[in-house]
Amino acid sequence: MNKQKKYIILSKDAMCTDYLKCYSFGKECTPTPNIDELAENGTVFTNYYAAGASTVMAFYSMCTGQYSFQSNTQVYERKSKPYDGDTLFTKLKEIGYTQRHIIWSDGWETLPKFEDYFHNDVELHTINHLRSLVVGKNVSEDSNVDEQLAEQFLHKIEKIIVDILAKGERTFIWLHLPHVIAGRAGYGSDMDLFDRYVGMVRKYFQDDEITITADHGNMNGHRGKLAYAYDVYDPVVRIPFIRPRVGGMHVCKDYVSSTQFYNLIFEDLVPKEDFIYSETAYKAQKHRKLAILYKGYKYIYNKADNTEELYDMELNPEESLSLVSEKTYDPDRKINVYIRDRYYYPKWKEAHEAYKVLHDEKERIWQNGDLKYVLQEFVKSKLRPLKDAYIQFKFQKGE
Repeated sequence: MNKQKKYIILSKDAMCTDYLKCYSFGKECTPTPNIDELAENGTVFTNYYAAGASTVMAFYSMCTGQYSFQSNTQVYERKSKPYDGDTLFTKLKEIGYTQRHIIWSDGWETLPKFEDYFHNDVELHTINHLRSLVVGKNVSEDSNVDEQLAEQFLHKIEKIIVDILAKGERTFIWLHLPHVIAGRAGYGSDMDLFDRYVGMVRKYFQDDEITITADHGNMNGHRGKLAYAYDVYDPVVRIPFIRPRVGGMHVCKDYVSSTQFYNLIFEDLVPKEDFIYSETAYKAQKHRKLAILYKGYKYIYNKADNTEELYDMELNPEESLSLVSEKTYDPDRKINVYIRDRYYYPKWKEAHEAYKVLHDEKERIWQNGDLKYVLQEFVKSKLRPLKDAYIQFKFQKGE
């Protein structure tokens, strides 16, 4: 069990594994020397999966140890309901962390209020304007750097950490940095700055008192898409997790869920699980997608069009060819071809058996949601294009 007097988690919103050298396998990345040292001396989890593809769902699972489908939540709601079970913060309180803090940016008005949701078991420090708003901007190289602004926020957060530690109590801090940190513009362009935050933290915490992670990733160009929250492909849900060395392992390839957040950090356990799940939405929402991982296979169910996908994550980590599709389109010959006629795959029998197991598991856990909420979501989906058009109009006017 973790017995440190103090501990800090640094997480970054929408951070992909592709952003970090220890996950990129030779690809060019922004230099992050502090993170690289933590990775070299700690354990890098290469198959750590976010339980949710958005911050609300991801934080719920990290803090409660539950998947969203295990909750009573039907749709995304701004007003939260008190959670009655154990949370990350009640557990930390039980093992003697008298100080428990979250430091994060403003702009989370759409998230359930943590003070209500977790019964005031954590103290929040909200930093106004820490998040660089990139929506609607055409980012250029010249607009990418504002060192004065970057340093201003770095020192502001450092002072908060110093003031917390000055109390001399057993302390837990969770520093969650936004999609793009103030002083930079564009996803991933701030990794040098994120690394400087890690370096600042290392002045006050030993390396065995630090964990690096994300809430979720983003598509980052995969399949031509750039968003998150609407997909459960690996760039969105397979996220960084770097912690102090555990079990003598430099790299852990086990499939692990973010629902095990507390156990991984404070119990020094790497749980063995039959299934790992990731979701994009709640039970009654139309755009819900569910991913289930099992023995190296990933199954995806898309509620909107009632379709299934299956990928061998070892042989096809790009998730480019679904093993449950009978045919695929050949754009050169402009014909549909049978996959098993053209695609060499040595494990069709294993894939078929995995599909049966995964399909049955999906049927076991799936709930469509109450009719009241399904109808509510239907109305919202019809109004959404009007809302999107209005937002785009305001951006174009520069408002």
